[in-house]
Amino acid sequence: MPKLEKRKKFIVLTCILTVFLIAFFSELTILRKKTKSSDNYVLLYFAKANSNTSSLHPQLTTINLPTTVFNNTSEQSIILIQYIQAVLEELIKGPVETDSELIPTIPTNTKVNSVIINENTAYIDFSREIVDDFWGGADNEKLTIYSIVNTVTQFSPIKQVQISVEGSSDVSIGGHYLLDRPFKRNNNLIQYK
Repeated sequence: MPKLEKRKKFIVLTCILTVFLIAFFSELTILRKKTKSSDNYVLLYFAKANSNTSSLHPQLTTINLPTTVFNNTSEQSIILIQYIQAVLEELIKGPVETDSELIPTIPTNTKVNSVIINENTAYIDFSREIVDDFWGGADNEKLTIYSIVNTVTQFSPIKQVQISVEGSSDVSIGGHYLLDRPFKRNNNLIQYK
């Protein structure tokens, strides 16, 4: 009998130790994932130089962004906001040099002041430079708006984008489109070749 009791104690202790080790290493893995960076592929939409049509052209870009394990909806929103902010900063930088036919749609000294997500709408506030340094024209203004909207709406759950400048949505980037309403994705503007 004493041998059987020792065996039971050994099995119980082994089980407890196993559970403890699994819990410890699972937590360690989660912590590593929360601080790990990885390359993420996103589409950025730019205008095409010397194009006769008013269209956007996607460019697949790699952006190094933090990845995480989502514990709750609040964390998901915070990470999505950071993600969108980083993607917009890449959009403002303009296309990568390897694609010389594409041109920026946003003045390169523009800053993203804030990104807020409420349900399916992303509220994006830009610095004054998006208006002050805009190069003009109704078609260019349309491409600027929809390069932002189409870039941001590729991320779930975003369905529409409300753009503002220095906190005001009662403005126009180039004098043709008032930013007083959210804009939905416009796939009709996209050309793939």
